[in-house]
Amino acid sequence: MDLLSVPMAALYPATRAMREATQLLQRKRDLDELAELGVSWSEFNDIAGFRKWRQMEEDLAGNETSRKEQE
Repeated sequence: MDLLSVPMAALYPATRAMREATQLLQRKRDLDELAELGVSWSEFNDIAGFRKWRQMEEDLAGNETSRKEQE
């Protein structure tokens, strides 16, 4: 049975992509072409789950406010 580490399996292609992106930037100094290789800001936020994290922060902040009001 082969073992698979999902974080490591995803890290290797990501590392290659970062290397290729920095080489492109060094070679061409073209931010527009570099941007075409990646995801948009909105896509990145969706992938990283920022909406979920923001909601958790807001929920926790609401709980802190409620707790202080009870004191």
